[in-house]
Amino acid sequence: MTKTNFSLLTLALLTSTSVMARVVEPSFTVESAIHTYKINADATYELTEEVITRINTQQTANDSPDDQLPFKAGKESIKVVEAYTILPNGEHIPVTKNNIHTRNEESSSSHSTINDDKVIDVIYPQVTAGSKTYIKTITKVHKATFKNQLSLLMSFDPSRDYRYIEYNIEFPKSLKLFVDSRDVKGGRIAEGKNGQQRYQYIYTHPFALSAEP
Repeated sequence: MTKTNFSLLTLALLTSTSVMARVVEPSFTVESAIHTYKINADATYELTEEVITRINTQQTANDSPDDQLPFKAGKESIKVVEAYTILPNGEHIPVTKNNIHTRNEESSSSHSTINDDKVIDVIYPQVTAGSKTYIKTITKVHKATFKNQLSLLMSFDPSRDYRYIEYNIEFPKSLKLFVDSRDVKGGRIAEGKNGQQRYQYIYTHPFALSAEP
């Protein structure tokens, strides 16, 4: 049996905080984002994500009270399990099916006849400053980009306010893991029920930075 070399996870901050000096009020705050990968031996996988975002300004509420979820229809699918607005008084206003739309992503080439790139638009109702949006999605990747290999890049922008980010990765023992991470805490945790290897990484950055003018 051939042993599989499996490049699984790369974690990095793309922007150096050394050049970011001024704390600013962010237009939105990622209060919680939990990403759980269940990876198969052939590098296909299922990703469950739950994200809570707080809207800090009325302009942000007016300009972009929605999520855009891009995917490639030929290799993956995305299901919106649940989505709603949390009003400042705690009331939950669900996103209805009429406010979840799938469309073709605009192609940069006017000569393209087949466009595999799709986008799901999720439009949240009654969003105001102080509201929060919640979304849970399940992405199923049924066709690997490279046979038996998967590279995941998680990047964090220091100009954004991340209160809690969690990545959980589970995969068979037959696969090998390589990690390159910076400013991210975590590592290997207890095995899964079927002897699956499990890793967890946590990142927090509870303020937004901006370059000096």
